[in-house]
Amino acid sequence: YKASKRARYDPEQGSERNRRYREANREQLDETNRQYRDDVRTRVFDHYGRVCACCGATENLTLDHVNGGGTQHRAEVTGHPKVAGWVFYRWVVKNGFPDGFQVLCFPCNQSKGTRERCRLNHDEYRVCHLRSRKHSGA
Repeated sequence: YKASKRARYDPEQGSERNRRYREANREQLDETNRQYRDDVRTRVFDHYGRVCACCGATENLTLDHVNGGGTQHRAEVTGHPKVAGWVFYRWVVKNGFPDGFQVLCFPCNQSKGTRERCRLNHDEYRVCHLRSRKHSGA
């Protein structure tokens, strides 16, 4: 019975059925996917912390490879060196939150780049950041 059922399965028909379902349920699927990505991100920052290890910021947080090599590692994990975010965070969760990562805010992570540490003058950066937040209404 199973073999005959498999033999009758038409992959093109299944693909078309999936496409119609996705079109009809796009908003619900988008929301489900967003919730999943948010959950993965939440789990990562619940584990590693919610404060930049360099400057103490609590917004705009990223996960940094402590000893460098992030570009190469992301390429191995995701298939592309520039892909980060939830795809990389999903790998971190699936691999049991491995050592070798730290939380940095985006500016500190960008400043660190491939170097050992961030090069920002945090006193100067903090003043500029606060000033720009006042003007943006944030």
